[in-house]
Formats: sequence, structure tokens, C-alpha cells
Amino acid sequence: MSGVLLVCHANTCRSVMAHALLERMLAERGLGDQVPVRSAGVSPYARDGMLASLDARLVLKEIGIRLEEDTIVSTDLKTHRDLVSEARVVITMTVEQKRLVATLVVLTGTDSRSTSARNRPATSSSSRRANPSAVMVATTGWM
Repeated sequence: MSGVLLVCHANTCRSVMAHALLERMLAERGLGDQVPVRSAGVSPYARDGMLASLDARLVLKEIGIRLEEDTIVSTDLKTHRDLVSEARVVITMTVEQKRLVATLVVLTGTDSRSTSARNRPATSSSSRRANPSAVMVATTGWM
């Protein structure tokens, strides 16, 4: 993937909104096809297939992003751990979520050491697993 993975608890509100906003910002800059964006939930109650919350869709609609119920459906990161190793950057909404993602990173064999974009080596999908410094896990600090 070599893109961005946005993580919150259930992947129905905050990460969905961040996902839609980041996709719009990238598209406005002509980078929509170059930087894949995914989102997922990391809490014990996260599961695949949940719909984005009505509140998230209403807030996005207020700023001109029309998100249908099934445009972005939830992904359980515990079930789809490969998303962590496939992403170049993982952004969590809270410090606790960062800790949970770091646990998944250890379980998948990928190191979560933060590296700057400048120092990160360009890697192919197959070599990214062999080069653990290719993944950066950060938190937004919102909560």
C-alpha cells in the first residue's frame, strides 16, 4: 500500500472523517491516485462492516463531503493486521490507540520506530516487511 492508515477505536467516526478529509486534500493537490488512504479500528469492539456514524456523515456533509452509508465501512485492524505493515504512515487518534497499534506491530513482526520521511528508505511491498523502519506510527494528540 505504501500509504496512510488512520486508526481510531471502532472506525466509524473519527478515523472515517479523517479518511474522507485526507482523501479530499490529496485529490485537491493532485495526489489522490498516488497516496492510498485506509482507516481501521483497533478496540476490542471494532469489527468489519460497520457503517460510518450518522454524526460523522452529517459533519462531513457540512463541509461538502457527501459520504454515503457504505462509502467507508469499518475495518477491524486486529483481523487485518497486514494493513499496518503495508502502510508507510499510521496515524492514531489517541495515545492508547498508538499503544494498541504498537502491540499489533510487534505481533506482525514490524518495528514501529518513528522515522522522518526524509530518512525513510523507498521500499517495495515485499521489502517493506524486511525493513521495519519503513513504518511510522504517530498520534494526533486530539485526546
